[in-house]
Amino acid sequence: MRDAYAVDYEKGPFADWRAGHRHDPLDRVSWWRPWLDLIQETVGRGVVVRRARIVSEPVSEYTRFLYDGTFTNVAAGEQVRWLPRRLASGAALRRTTSTRSSDSTHRTGPFMPLSPSSSAQAARETVARRLREMRRSAGLTVTELAGRCAWHHSKTSRIENARTAPNATDIRLWCRACGASEQVDDLIAQSLHAESLYTEWRTETRQGLKELQRSEPRLFRDTRHFRVYSSTLVPGLLQTEGYAAGVLGISAAFRDLPVDDSADAARARVERSGVLHRPGRTFVFVVEEAALRHQVCDAEAMAAQLGHLLTAGALPQVSLGIVPMSTPARGQWPRETFHLYDERLVSVELVSARVRITQPSEIGLYARAFEELGRMAVHGADARALVLRAIEALG
Repeated sequence: MRDAYAVDYEKGPFADWRAGHRHDPLDRVSWWRPWLDLIQETVGRGVVVRRARIVSEPVSEYTRFLYDGTFTNVAAGEQVRWLPRRLASGAALRRTTSTRSSDSTHRTGPFMPLSPSSSAQAARETVARRLREMRRSAGLTVTELAGRCAWHHSKTSRIENARTAPNATDIRLWCRACGASEQVDDLIAQSLHAESLYTEWRTETRQGLKELQRSEPRLFRDTRHFRVYSSTLVPGLLQTEGYAAGVLGISAAFRDLPVDDSADAARARVERSGVLHRPGRTFVFVVEEAALRHQVCDAEAMAAQLGHLLTAGALPQVSLGIVPMSTPARGQWPRETFHLYDERLVSVELVSARVRITQPSEIGLYARAFEELGRMAVHGADARALVLRAIEALG
């Protein structure tokens, strides 16, 4: 619906277009991008994807740029229609993209993140943009750089469009081909950071659940203010060994791990919770009452876990808030489990992956959600009463 755009990742393509560059529809690898993969997959499931572009007249330079590239959307399966703004003034249109099937409608923003975290995708695109600009500064075409690196030119396009993450060797060859070897170390570090922001559990658990508990010691060492929200389980830092063994045992079975080391992992998790007693740190936990009732271990271990909550919640450096199931007129529904580490990182746990968020705007959104959820929680004697009630329910 806009006649101009200011997103960073379009600046390069827009400048190229203004300089006379046009995509060749037959050279698919040069213009295909991850968004089109998503559209093609969606259309392949039988969903109809429609895009309406509302434009002012006379059309702006940016609109002409969009028009020249719209064949890529059509190639992926989108149905694109253009409507003059004067004819849309009475329509109830919102700045959304809708995908519609016979039984459902899904709305997203104009540019849906390519992963569950826009931080992760933005970081990947930053690396891709740096590599693309490096190639252009060196005066190399996509094919020429591919020849110097001894790989197919489609790989160059996939890397530049953030469809394929370059490994350390790729980056070294790329920089050497462009005469920019001094940028190797910085780009490798930036690429590794980008890929760490979205990590599938199958990758995280490759070395076993025990090793997973020992990951990121620096993060725990450097963080001074921990905030944890959990809607489903007792937070890891407050778990007992018996409870943790139950949780991790379920995880091992669900992920079909070749070796179930959940018992060792549970002990490692309890060891990691020693950070609670290190000086100079504060911990704020907000837990949904329902999490106290989910029996992920036997009744004896469950009772021990709930009893431990009463003890840990009394520590001076710990604030334990519980959101009652009976809370009236909630301002926030139960969210996914997330951890805030100071003001620099949010970790979100999904079924398939762990997402690390570093963009300040996204961190601010999670901080706001945490505050609102925290305002619904009860503390002190009221929180202890909810824990005791859960213990009594065990029988």
